Amino acid sequence: MGLFFENYHIRINDVDNQKVLNKAVENAFAEQGYVSCDEESATKSLVLRTSETGKWVSMIFAEENEGEVDGEFCSNVFLKLVEQMDAYGLIVNCVDSDFASIDLVSKKDNIYSTITIGDSYTGEVTEKEELDNWKGVVDDIEKLYEVCCDDYTFAEEGLEMAAHILGIETNGLYLSEDDKYDENLTTFYFKKKNQRRKSFKTMFLEIFEEGLKDEGFVRVKGKYPYLARMVSEDVYQVITYKDEWCVETYQPQTRGCKAFIILSTFASLYNPFFSFSDPPKEQTGTLFKITSFKGFREADFTICDGKSDFIYNPESAESINLVLKDSLSKSQKWIIEKFESINNLNSCLRFKEFFSNMNQTLPIYDVEHKQWHDTSSEGCLYYIIDSFSNIEGYLKKLADDHKKTYHNNFSDQVIAKWIKKSQEIFLKKIKKRNAFFADTNTRRDFLTEMEERKKQKVQELKELGIIKGGNRNDDNKTKDKD
Repeated sequence: MGLFFENYHIRINDVDNQKVLNKAVENAFAEQGYVSCDEESATKSLVLRTSETGKWVSMIFAEENEGEVDGEFCSNVFLKLVEQMDAYGLIVNCVDSDFASIDLVSKKDNIYSTITIGDSYTGEVTEKEELDNWKGVVDDIEKLYEVCCDDYTFAEEGLEMAAHILGIETNGLYLSEDDKYDENLTTFYFKKKNQRRKSFKTMFLEIFEEGLKDEGFVRVKGKYPYLARMVSEDVYQVITYKDEWCVETYQPQTRGCKAFIILSTFASLYNPFFSFSDPPKEQTGTLFKITSFKGFREADFTICDGKSDFIYNPESAESINLVLKDSLSKSQKWIIEKFESINNLNSCLRFKEFFSNMNQTLPIYDVEHKQWHDTSSEGCLYYIIDSFSNIEGYLKKLADDHKKTYHNNFSDQVIAKWIKKSQEIFLKKIKKRNAFFADTNTRRDFLTEMEERKKQKVQELKELGIIKGGNRNDDNKTKDKD
């Protein structure tokens, strides 16, 4: 899968225009009914990056509730900025790395001109005459035309060449709201005018933090709405949410409502895949829906009022409060109380086996580059755990869980066949593991790598406030059992 991104750029000529732009941003949002606010109250934000050359200011829009960005809203704000700044503006849109378009806009010169890089799905190409409109921002029109006409494996290749001709820096072209350490970034936060309620994200964090504090959960420091706790010295649990598309929100009685789903997972300190720096919507391979924890197929599963998602009215604080408390109650029941047995590395691995249908695989050592490559979230645990007892009993329980999942639709014969197949998969992994560790140097190097990975993760969890004080949350410390 390729890259999708959209960002915006306004040409400025001197430092003073940066100050004018800041004021223009507030005015443009005001015309859409939004006012400046702090991060906690924000429902929308705008990230600006000042070019080191002083030539362009790059920007991206974001929704603070992890929702889809409103393209029409962004366009309206941006066009108003271009008008107020009396400047040239660019809208860059990359589609699945297949092609990219760049729109040049100028209210003063009445310009809205589009060039295409790569093969667009509609077959559109850049006409040379179209580039006459670009003389205000490009010195070498011929060179830009060559970039538009060339062939590329990935559209980003041509896009970077075009950005260079236009004078846009690469870190402006690929601007992301997660570029926290870029000192040239400025973030503006906005909420609806006369909006007195808190944002959905803030209410989620407050309600879940208060409701789960007795279970050891804390709010994770950072941009995204994560809560986490240590369940043993090597395993932690995460809870969050993400917005969901839901057909009910398009029905007459719930039109204008929004929907979300609770997500959770368990992860070991050796897991390289889960990152608190990434938004929940980008971690669907490691986070699991509350419906999955319940153990029923989503098609047969409802969680509130006959619907498969939690639905609320975004304009009503009472509605948000009620549905968040309901989702908290169901989270406590389905993904905390029923999973208290996940308290060591062995149970963490088996949790991941269940949710990946036994597809956790072992890491591979790249001899050429001298590094380890993981291909599943907890596959390294096969190497770390010394022994695996009662595997037959474990697989029988796993099979029973699957049988319940599908409402006893499977016969005992089918279940027995599944157990045998799963056992073969498991034993094959153990055989490969034992053969691999026959070389003591390999075992030593791998365990050294894992200890370093654990050390880094512990430091990260300390900085995020998940591990308090010492090396771990001693109240939840549990010794691994085979």
